[in-house]
Amino acid sequence: MVEIINGYSYPIRGILYLVRKNQLRRSSYLPIFFALIIDVIVLILIFNFAYTPQFNLINDKILTFFWRWLNHIINFIIIILEVFIVDQIVVNIFLAFFHEKAFDDTLKLKGYTYLLDQDDSNCITSCIRSIRIFQLIKILVAIVTLPLNFIPTVGTLSYYLLNGIFQGWDHQDRYFELKKIYSMGDQWKFIKSHFKNMCTFGAAAFFLESIPIIGNMFNISNAVGIALYDIHLEKKYGNSDNKVSYSGSEISSSSTPTYQSGPSK
Repeated sequence: MVEIINGYSYPIRGILYLVRKNQLRRSSYLPIFFALIIDVIVLILIFNFAYTPQFNLINDKILTFFWRWLNHIINFIIIILEVFIVDQIVVNIFLAFFHEKAFDDTLKLKGYTYLLDQDDSNCITSCIRSIRIFQLIKILVAIVTLPLNFIPTVGTLSYYLLNGIFQGWDHQDRYFELKKIYSMGDQWKFIKSHFKNMCTFGAAAFFLESIPIIGNMFNISNAVGIALYDIHLEKKYGNSDNKVSYSGSEISSSSTPTYQSGPSK
């Protein structure tokens, strides 16, 4: 079966669904306000202390063959991405609970509460789970691939697509937990079977969350978006016999209970 590549649309669908549903809107006010405060503080600090020395380095040492105005643009893009990287460290710790809550609330609104039947997460466990090795890997990849932005257009596009893989994987963390898919090997089997949609979803989510000032607001809407995508998978494929089976690939999940596909609204 050929999978339709529409992962990039789910961050937008997440925004629209969040706006439409009063329950989601009400529970998003506090994390969005907190996210705005984080963005403003980080943006001010990095622009004040990093912009000028970084521009001098780029203009005088690295890209001496480029026009000065172009180096200003490149430096600005890199600064914005640095703000995003720092934001991710803070957001993953302090907004993890609200991210999971938005995901869970979307499942409930869509009638897929059976996925939550055996879940015992709380605010503390959500924050603890947000501090994991994969988060460090994701941040390191974002830093290591940052020089791609020195290549106008193509480099920036490549940067978002490469990081999109890890961003999409990261946003699936809650779904993996609910499905009892804990090992990175089994998670990778899932990502690989939906690689194009995971990559394009992640790239779109990564772009939205890297927008200055308002970027962290999309952390919540992206949680709604990935929940909608996972609901699509639950509806399309379903699960039984303690297996998670998608697109012909089976991922063993011995502790996963037998599920029935939930209703769609």
